[in-house]
Amino acid sequence: MEIYKEMEDKNVLIGEQVIDHTAKGDSLRLKLGRDVDLKGKTEVLEERRGDRYSYYKIKVTLENFGSEDREVVVRHYKWRGKILESSVSPITETADYVEFKVTVGPGEKEEIIFEYEVNY
Repeated sequence: MEIYKEMEDKNVLIGEQVIDHTAKGDSLRLKLGRDVDLKGKTEVLEERRGDRYSYYKIKVTLENFGSEDREVVVRHYKWRGKILESSVSPITETADYVEFKVTVGPGEKEEIIFEYEVNY
């Protein structure tokens, strides 16, 4: 795993780590922004609040700086919200969060755009 830091609009290698073994089928969790070969960014594109509800339109961008495909599971906490629309079908949706799975090829960017509403 290589760890990069964005400095002056460039990605600079700041460290490397090795994971010797993970059991087949196990998931490895890394926080975005600190991942190796991956960069993730979450943006709120639109937000509205009304009497007893809130609406959000979110964009998650994933970028792969590595040389291999990376399968990424994105979890977004939505606090009792309900998904209204999304560019990628969720793999899991609970009352508190939604998860999406995308594969990001080497040197590629993938985006997930979704909308949800929270009723109070």
